[in-house]
Amino acid sequence: MAEVEVKPILLTLDDVIRATGQSRSSIYAKIKSGEFPAPVKIGSASRWSYRELEEWAEAHIAARDAEEKAQRQTDEIIEEARTTGRSMDALYAERRAG
Repeated sequence: MAEVEVKPILLTLDDVIRATGQSRSSIYAKIKSGEFPAPVKIGSASRWSYRELEEWAEAHIAARDAEEKAQRQTDEIIEEARTTGRSMDALYAERRAG
């Protein structure tokens, strides 16, 4: 069976703005700070890799999910400390120990 070559999908700035909800100036500021994928230059045109933007979005989703999980765990410890009278430090230590 012949191998299928998958070519990269390149997006315009307007595509990136629509996909991310970021403004043009925000995109370029984040590129400058290393927080956003840089474009590929094709002549004078700038194009963004769909794959890199997808990875960027997935990383932000994972970070959000981790933050929400940590907040839920903190809320649970606060509630347990409030209802049992135990110290939050002791409860955190127990959870870290497994």
